[in-house]
Amino acid sequence: MSDIDASLRYLCRPTRRTDPPPGRRRGKRLGGQDRGKALPAIVTGWLLILFALVLVLAYGGPVAGLGVLGDSAS
Repeated sequence: MSDIDASLRYLCRPTRRTDPPPGRRRGKRLGGQDRGKALPAIVTGWLLILFALVLVLAYGGPVAGLGVLGDSAS
């Protein structure tokens, strides 16, 4: 068995958690305060990612187009 096989086997092995997730413990400690804010946070994160992608495409598209135009002109 090579080192790569051993490292991949180590990285891909299933892990077992015996304690509850920290969020559940924190929720019990706070008495349910901030409950129900996970979904809006996830949706907001995805919207920000999509907005960043639109900004990259809005900038990269014209730059690439001008590069093609400049290349074909010479």
